[in-house]
Amino acid sequence: HEELQRLGNMVEQILSLSLEHKKDFKLKYEKVNLNELLDKIIEQQTIKSPKPFHVRQEFMPDGIILEADRTHLYNILSNILDNAIKYSGDNPQIRIEAEERDCSVIIRITDNGIGIEEEHLTHIFDKFYRISNSKQPPVKGYGIGLFYVRTMIQKHNGTIRVESQPGKGSCFIITLPQTNER
Repeated sequence: HEELQRLGNMVEQILSLSLEHKKDFKLKYEKVNLNELLDKIIEQQTIKSPKPFHVRQEFMPDGIILEADRTHLYNILSNILDNAIKYSGDNPQIRIEAEERDCSVIIRITDNGIGIEEEHLTHIFDKFYRISNSKQPPVKGYGIGLFYVRTMIQKHNGTIRVESQPGKGSCFIITLPQTNER
């Protein structure tokens, strides 16, 4: 059932990408418990991942609630966590930190992966952009995941940026407003 739901969410991502240019595209805001949402995402990733991984979560405060489109927020965080696992060798160690600050929620997802060279950092959110690396085995994908992530974060009036060094992993930093000012 959950796998069918995940596939449905992927279809939703693709449809959302096609709708992004329509002026009447609207997110469905609701109160979302970030801790519970991330627990579901981690559980789903545990089932589908071909390799074991470890996630450490740190939240300040313990329970963070924000107004967001649950489906798209799920897809955003799932995509970043999925990439963290795929690009982190045999022993992925992932840290997810979230905090409330100045009416915003800041989420940091840090991995111990292969990292991203500086020349690619400005392009990784571009549609269909893929980094080819002859030193690493190819990873499946079409280069729309991070484009979708950035697009939906912007629709939420948020921002995303990445800090990364080759061989030392990456940290994706998402800032979202805690409440939706309609």
